[in-house]
Amino acid sequence: MDTPLLPHSYYAAVEAKKQQSSKSGQNYGAKNPTMAPSTPGQERGDVVGAAGAAAGAGAAPGGGLHLLAEPLRRSRGRRGPHGPPEPRGEAAEPPLLPALHRPPAGPDRRLPQVVAIGELLQRGVGVHHGGVLPLLKEVVEMLFSQGLVKVLFATETFAMGLNMPARTVVFDSIRKHDGSNFRDLLPGEYIQMSGRAGRRGLDPMGTVILLCRGAVPDLPDLHRMMLGRPTRLQSQFRLTYPMILNLLRAQELRVQDLLRRSYAEFPLRREQEAQTRRVAELQGALSAQPEVDPGSDIGRYHEAVGALRRDRKELMRRLADSVSGLRVLVPGRVLVVSTRRHRNALGVIVQVTPSPSGRTFTTLVLAEKPPEGGGEPPDPPDAPLPEELLLTRLFLPDGPCGHALEQLQAEDFGGVTTKTLRVNPETLLQELRSRHQHRDRPALGAALQELLRLAGGAPPIPLLDPAGSLRDPQSLEAAARIRELSARMGTFQCVHRPRFQQEYEQFGMRRALQEQLEQLRFQLSDQSLLLLPEYNQRLAVLRALGYVSSAGAVALGGRVAAALSTQELLVTELLLGNALAPLSPEESVSLLSCLVSAGGPRQPPPPLSDALGKVGDGSEGGNGGMGFSGGHWDSLDFVSMRSMGVNGFNGCQCVQWVSMGVNGCQWVSMRSMGVNGCQWVQWVQWVSMGSMGVNGCQWVSMGVYGCQWVSAGLHMVSLPPQAVQHLVAVAQRLGRLQQDCGLSTSAEDVEQELNFGFMEVVFEWARGVPFASIPLPPGVQEGSVVRCMQRLEELCRELRHAARTVGEPALAAKMEAASTLIKRDIVFAASLYTQ
Repeated sequence: MDTPLLPHSYYAAVEAKKQQSSKSGQNYGAKNPTMAPSTPGQERGDVVGAAGAAAGAGAAPGGGLHLLAEPLRRSRGRRGPHGPPEPRGEAAEPPLLPALHRPPAGPDRRLPQVVAIGELLQRGVGVHHGGVLPLLKEVVEMLFSQGLVKVLFATETFAMGLNMPARTVVFDSIRKHDGSNFRDLLPGEYIQMSGRAGRRGLDPMGTVILLCRGAVPDLPDLHRMMLGRPTRLQSQFRLTYPMILNLLRAQELRVQDLLRRSYAEFPLRREQEAQTRRVAELQGALSAQPEVDPGSDIGRYHEAVGALRRDRKELMRRLADSVSGLRVLVPGRVLVVSTRRHRNALGVIVQVTPSPSGRTFTTLVLAEKPPEGGGEPPDPPDAPLPEELLLTRLFLPDGPCGHALEQLQAEDFGGVTTKTLRVNPETLLQELRSRHQHRDRPALGAALQELLRLAGGAPPIPLLDPAGSLRDPQSLEAAARIRELSARMGTFQCVHRPRFQQEYEQFGMRRALQEQLEQLRFQLSDQSLLLLPEYNQRLAVLRALGYVSSAGAVALGGRVAAALSTQELLVTELLLGNALAPLSPEESVSLLSCLVSAGGPRQPPPPLSDALGKVGDGSEGGNGGMGFSGGHWDSLDFVSMRSMGVNGFNGCQCVQWVSMGVNGCQWVSMRSMGVNGCQWVQWVQWVSMGSMGVNGCQWVSMGVYGCQWVSAGLHMVSLPPQAVQHLVAVAQRLGRLQQDCGLSTSAEDVEQELNFGFMEVVFEWARGVPFASIPLPPGVQEGSVVRCMQRLEELCRELRHAARTVGEPALAAKMEAASTLIKRDIVFAASLYTQ
């Protein structure tokens, strides 16, 4: 298969980037040799140049992948057959779809996004991303399918879900943010998006362009992105509380059966038939094994041997990873090697090599001399005696001494002696690789003779105690178990039986068959399901809340949670705790919005106060038309007084609001009350601003006893503070409960899922304020608000059904009214595809 990467285009882009860096170094100095920061005008030139290059590449006789660097900006003023089309007037523009002129209607036609995208569409340019109103996205899709959109700026969603090919696809970057960090595009993502290039029946070949704003991507990264292996399919099946509750209510279904049929279990279940046959084979082999003498303690001895070996391997591994191991396990150190091939054989470390799994020790080990006919000597029988396990009997060859050069890990050491040999590792390795006799290899012969002398010495060779240099609890516990097992080795009677070796091997074989059989039976049982532990943990949460009884019966709270799809536990606790009873429909949807508003920057709960009232409801207040409903302002920092009534502005100098949900909005130029033209530097949390802009809201005509707003109708959410506090407290309690039951969810995680940034937007929308008159929070676009409203309306319908389930007709009527209040105008406009 030919690579889609054109090498000459890649190297041309690299050369162009070098020239651009050289020119930038001349213009901006050596401290910034790459380039100056891009200005909006430069970025606009890049986009125009990319459109022109896309048109030129699409008309070229060959397709493929092109990389564009600095020459993009040169094409800003180019107009020609391959450049971007000149903006056309309304007379020359083909008629748009009638759907573009029907909705939206009324004030929604004056939305900034509607006006901006409408002007772009008149020029053949479309925008499609998650922040666009759904109605406008449908308009863009229809116009694009009609061929009326010449240039479309879209996110990955457009390329992934719609079958709308284009002549040329331009990548602004090959990196994306996946929700946690930036990474390169995966091969599957690149293929899906670049596959839009080329229209069937219109283009002989599609063209893909990578726009190199910064450095040109490395060639290996491009090969990995375009020719790499596709991402393996991963199961997205997730256990939820409503799923568990609904399955518990259905008598004919089991949760385990549903888990077994999920794709997450497929890799383990596709070998089920072969595993079943293997179980039958193991059962036959196990029945053919001779029975163990019931009066023998061979079984307990076998278990003690296994435990001693495991603890010793663990201790040796910890020693090798410690600082003491770096000093002890060095070339020349004499070891006791205990492997399948070498049983208590002495060896000397020749070389230490770091490896990803740990250090590897090249070791010269005593061994039997190989047979005359060649090959390896037979392995010793696996029937260790107590003295061998206690390392008091070391290996001695029966005849002439042999040797072996082994690559060992720390787990292969039975013990570390106190002896070291003076060896030259380079000379010893060189002699080991040669084929001469021992007399021609003096260093090797001397090392083997010393090892033989140490192995056959009358007193056993002393060993180092690893616990003396390791102080961590795990090492000390392992050393204590080794001492206990070593003390028990002399109490077993089976080692004195005449057929001990045969009986030990038979028991070991029988035990191995039993372990394989138990492992296969476990894999075939429900206990091996990957999601079963999580199911048990979630079931424990439901039982702790009283939603499920100990017998598995679903209680009233469980029936309510089973009918919900958003924050099931939290919403159920709010409903059962009558948290929504004292709230109006507008306040209810405002509070519930923090459960469904996932888009936009997260905002903490506002510091609401009991005295927080509604501002500017259209009536004249008692103080120069302020309209504060006569309440006190709490938690305000004033120079002259801490808490003031509405009439207490005389001669006061206001410095800063520290709470009131304004998030640190500051007043400037406030020498004393009555100074005209006072401005708010930053708009944060105010809603229904009327004709005032988001930034630069002004107060004028500030009198001694009050002031008047430029535009009336300002409101702030008048939620009782205990409602928000109760919501946060319930969320934290549920998070702690789930964490106590073993789930990874914590109180902080549950609280992080709450977003209070849409509360005032939803409150104003429920009051009937037009969408165009509601200022949006910073960083939030219209499409995010629409998604929040739609999910909120669905939650209201679910709560209405849940209220009827628990016998709360008043709450059901409130949720019905709340759903009616927010389900209107452009937010819930009918889809153009259904008209």
